[in-house]
Amino acid sequence: MSDAKTDKPAAGKSKMPMIIGAVLVVALAGGGYWFMARPKAAPKDKEKEAEVAEESGDKALLPFEPFVVNLAEEGGSHFLRTNVQLIIDAKKEQVVLMQEEKVETMPLRSAILELLSQQKASELVTPEGKEALKEAIKKRGSEVFKKHKIKEVLFSEFVVQF
Repeated sequence: MSDAKTDKPAAGKSKMPMIIGAVLVVALAGGGYWFMARPKAAPKDKEKEAEVAEESGDKALLPFEPFVVNLAEEGGSHFLRTNVQLIIDAKKEQVVLMQEEKVETMPLRSAILELLSQQKASELVTPEGKEALKEAIKKRGSEVFKKHKIKEVLFSEFVVQF
């Protein structure tokens, strides 16, 4: 009778390491599969390209660093912080090259900066003022940036401080 009691715990103990081992094998196999099957991170240059330009047919996104300008108010205490992005008729590769070389984009950035600094806070806070600014950027940008047509002006941030 005492032999039967000692046989049961011994049999239970011998199965426990097998169960733990099986669970570990399944967990490691699943983790290994996830690691191998997950999408690979793009190289740093590819991530930069993805941020710099998004392509949709003959349209590409040309982003700029944020603009911070004093507005044309007496006292100069009002300022604007905005992110401007242009949709232009270009290929993604062309936009990436423009961003790297900056020869084409810097005169455009300068023209936008000059235009922004001529604005008044009271006009910029209205929807009509923002639309008028978009049109002005498009018009002035087209005068400076003749190689590619500016199709649309986007603001991803627009803060006016009074």
